[in-house]
Amino acid sequence: MRWELRRAWPGLAAFAALASGCGAGSDMAAVSGRVTYRGAPVVHGAVAFLPADGRGTPATGMTDFDGRYTLQTRSPGDGARVGDYLVTVSARKLPRGTMPLAGHLPTKKTKTEFLVPAKYERPESSALTATVRPGSNDIPLTLD
Repeated sequence: MRWELRRAWPGLAAFAALASGCGAGSDMAAVSGRVTYRGAPVVHGAVAFLPADGRGTPATGMTDFDGRYTLQTRSPGDGARVGDYLVTVSARKLPRGTMPLAGHLPTKKTKTEFLVPAKYERPESSALTATVRPGSNDIPLTLD
């Protein structure tokens, strides 16, 4: 019996660490906020937090009718890893009858109308940064 317990110990220790929150994913934090452009909410926009060191998985979210977003990395609402980020925001007016989340984009060429300046779509020109800290983060994004 003792031999079996010694053999099972590493697996039990790993299970206990995961169950107590000391394993993978413990460096995740909830992130939400509101995106505004010239004082008005940015609706139907996409927000991306890209790791500043270039390593790791970006966290993304969509804005609602009030400009509010909630980030996810792997599953809805799981937030982002603790750390520093370069932030991008994209919001474009889509032609009538298109649904951006379902992939129903128009088949013929249409003129893209940016709802926020295009510079915010690229991390090298957006000048937006954020630091995600442990716990819950409310990170407003104010575009000018």
